[in-house]
Amino acid sequence: MTAQQPSAVASHYRQGDLRRKIDEALDRLHPGHTTLTTDELHGVDEFHTGGHPATRELAEHLELSPGLRVLDVGSGLGGPARHLAQYAGADVTGVDLTEEYVDVARWLTDRVGLADRVRFQQGDIRTPASGAPVSGASASCRPSVSTNGSGSAAIVRGYSKTAWEKSTVA
Repeated sequence: MTAQQPSAVASHYRQGDLRRKIDEALDRLHPGHTTLTTDELHGVDEFHTGGHPATRELAEHLELSPGLRVLDVGSGLGGPARHLAQYAGADVTGVDLTEEYVDVARWLTDRVGLADRVRFQQGDIRTPASGAPVSGASASCRPSVSTNGSGSAAIVRGYSKTAWEKSTVA
């Protein structure tokens, strides 16, 4: 995927002025705040089904420990990634198709002071950095949390509050 030919999904979600809209909303909600907490962002950075209560529930089910490396696929504006870093001590990398979401996620992460533990990158997990498609890769509609026993986990979005799958990777 190139900047000149964004995917249909990324094109659908791109707004062009999302950072400005969020900045204005945050200024109205928290006048005079130059730094914010993750709690103050809940109204603007989690637009997945279930919102922040679902993020808290996910974090509780994952039983994360400090220092665990987490991959958040479909990270959007990064609310759940920041939550996992702040409340579980995880080191989180978020990946999203939409470049604008990644830019806003980075900006919000800087505003809450978590840039040392949370990073975001634009990309399609079905295509590795080499650009070659991954054989058999597809999006998941069930949550998938995998750990390899060496302090790494991956979260694939699209979860419902009642369906969980947790597996160990060899």
